[in-house]
Amino acid sequence: MHFSALVALAALVASPFALAQASDTVYVVYGNGQQFEDPTASVDTLTCGSVLAAEGYAQVGDIPGNLAGFANVTNADSPLCSQCVVLGWQGRDVTVRIVDTSSEGGFVVTEGTYEELVGSDTVLPGIYQARIVEGPYSC
Repeated sequence: MHFSALVALAALVASPFALAQASDTVYVVYGNGQQFEDPTASVDTLTCGSVLAAEGYAQVGDIPGNLAGFANVTNADSPLCSQCVVLGWQGRDVTVRIVDTSSEGGFVVTEGTYEELVGSDTVLPGIYQARIVEGPYSC
């Protein structure tokens, strides 16, 4: 019994999913997620498009919540696709749904989500560092 628990723990630690677990890891957050601004754009334009389409979403505007790209998502098979995380920065939290990759590293979010996280209308693309304080979990 102890052996199987150790094997399961080792598998979790080795997975890319574990890279996003709530922790002290700091991620850069960019507020220039232009790919989420056009509500009529097809979900096929996003890295997680096939997962989102399977969930019944056709257009970016159909997807509920704050959308984000995350550098740890490298393809549509990522277990992070369509998962939610809570990002935290200086006592502020914002929940985002991971739907795309981020070529910038860290997270890329919409301007509105960025302003919600940092608490101001800072000139974009501002760069802040946030932690995942909860998640990933099913949205």
